[in-house]
Amino acid sequence: MSGFVAYAALAGDPSVAVPRARTMLQALRHRGPQGMTLHEAPGLALGHAWLDLGDTAGPWQLRPDGPVLTGEIRLDAPEDLARQLDLPLAGDAALLLAAYDRWGIDALRRIDGDFAFALWDGAKQRMFCARDRFGVKPFVFRVTPQGLAAASEIAPLLGVFGSLQEAPDEIWIAEFLSGQPTCNSRTAWRGISRLAPGHLMILEAGRVEVRRYWTLDPEPRDYVVGPEALRDRLDRAVAARLRGGPLGAMLSGGLDSSSLALLAARHVDSPLPVFSLLFNDRPELDERPYIAATQMLGGFDQHWVGAATGETDSADLLTEQEQPFHGLGLPTSRRLYAAAAEAGVRVLLDGHGGDEVISSGVTRLQELAREGQWRSLWRESDGLAAVYGEPQFDVFLDLVAGSAGNRLLRGVAR
Repeated sequence: MSGFVAYAALAGDPSVAVPRARTMLQALRHRGPQGMTLHEAPGLALGHAWLDLGDTAGPWQLRPDGPVLTGEIRLDAPEDLARQLDLPLAGDAALLLAAYDRWGIDALRRIDGDFAFALWDGAKQRMFCARDRFGVKPFVFRVTPQGLAAASEIAPLLGVFGSLQEAPDEIWIAEFLSGQPTCNSRTAWRGISRLAPGHLMILEAGRVEVRRYWTLDPEPRDYVVGPEALRDRLDRAVAARLRGGPLGAMLSGGLDSSSLALLAARHVDSPLPVFSLLFNDRPELDERPYIAATQMLGGFDQHWVGAATGETDSADLLTEQEQPFHGLGLPTSRRLYAAAAEAGVRVLLDGHGGDEVISSGVTRLQELAREGQWRSLWRESDGLAAVYGEPQFDVFLDLVAGSAGNRLLRGVAR
């Protein structure tokens, strides 16, 4: 994926903006195999590290005196947005700039997709930043009396303010170790924040404001209509993500990856490349029967990737993730990513987490515990106990204790 940086001076020497942004951009060179570009203005600089997935290189500008945009942007239904703007279909960045020209900050009400961006409006002397509704694209930032720095990753923000000491965030560490996060804007570094999903940030007249622009509004569905509505939404979501280069999908034979791969196969003219893991040293993990059943329906171009259980690559993973993370399956997933890249795939569909979204999984039990719905929690904990081979009472108590810990951490965080 591409990357971006932005730096705006708030006090002191404004000329530091460009060299600081240039240093930040160098920290993202792994995201810019097709090149890196910096836009300079008095006291401000925007940079773009470009991976070509169908759009042009940024930062983007529709006219010499117009707003400047950088970021990672993939819009859903760009044809619909172009129609609303009465414009010919253009790249996603150009459409976003045109939407801002027409509607200003309210353009966020008209767009959907995966994005994280920073836009400088010179006429209004305003920086406008936003992150997509579900936080698919990363956006981190740091604000000090010297300036505002933002980027796709944490690394460009470390050391950008010179002598300012970096320190770990003890609250984030406590939440991570307990498995009960209470804030989606914290990072492992004190003073470095994530722009939360569905939020925007405005820098204007020396003041920084962060606020929510979108909230999930559930639509009740009849039981009979629900499955068809879900199928339609999934199909549209998959179709929207097929742009950007040679396509592939991860396939385990499970509910999530199988559904997405089969939906994607309907939209392509040749067999869809799929990438699956083989656990030759652990026959009990063999997923080939389920993959074969899905293969009969999809007619995929099958790629098998060997995976050794117990592999970690922890040093590389920590470097990539930039802080401790929950995701012990990442080492094996990285093998799939590497195999797909070697096969020339640029856009890889990954259904990871889809089964939890559809069936709620363990997260639903945690919700029941937090809400104090003890009878429902006891009834549902029986299934989890069977999966782990543990007494139901022990599983129930662990869930209750976890919810109590969550409330304690919320109190500490406040």
